[in-house]
Amino acid sequence: MNTSTVTGTKRWIYLEGLANVRTLGGLPTTDGGFTRPDVLIRSDDPIDCTVDDARRLIGEFGVSLVLDLRSDEERLDAASSALAAAGTEHLCVPLLERAAMNQVFRCDAPHANGDEAARWMAETYLRFAAPAGPNFLRILTRLLANDEAPTLVHCAAGKDRTGVVVALLLTLGGVEREAIIDDYALTGLRMAAVAAALEKRANAPLDDGLRPAVLLEAPPLTMRHFLTEFDRRWGSVARWTLAAGATGEQLDRWRDRIAG
Repeated sequence: MNTSTVTGTKRWIYLEGLANVRTLGGLPTTDGGFTRPDVLIRSDDPIDCTVDDARRLIGEFGVSLVLDLRSDEERLDAASSALAAAGTEHLCVPLLERAAMNQVFRCDAPHANGDEAARWMAETYLRFAAPAGPNFLRILTRLLANDEAPTLVHCAAGKDRTGVVVALLLTLGGVEREAIIDDYALTGLRMAAVAAALEKRANAPLDDGLRPAVLLEAPPLTMRHFLTEFDRRWGSVARWTLAAGATGEQLDRWRDRIAG
């Protein structure tokens, strides 16, 4: 594992109200380049974003669009954030509604750990990625239209739904697989703070059913298995996106946008 990538000190954005925010710039691509810093920022739920946090995200980092992957129920339960009040545009594209999330994240072995738990997590990602092609195309289309400023993408913790969408976008942009895996693993460094924040909120994404502790972890094996199995089932992220209705021009434009 690339230690400099996993540490990611230059990519973390330190904010008062959020725990898991980082730019996706500077990641190596398969053609020897790097991703641009002004395209994507990943985050946990910005509901606790302070006014100063919002000012920094907009003024210092240029965020103009917020992509919300949470369910409709989560959003209805939540108050508006300072980031929304500051005038950013919001696009809501739920990957799963709450009832479906509880079903998908159900586990027959809630005490699983180690590799078994990491692979269970990856299989869970594959279950909710399978029908997500149309929504992913909607996300890609909107990102291509937002070609002059970064988009902040988030769910609740910024790990699972955000992790899947980011991994697919980075793969489509030609980012090296190990860098994608390392970026996913970075979230594990912040999960204690994220979990503490989630416990305070009424809009928790899941019910109280028993689930493995890996839900509060981000093992590299999870993302490695997810991407490997994704390719085995659907050929590649590019083929899956084209099957959802994307054009070759859109794929080329995205690669130019994120790493041009």
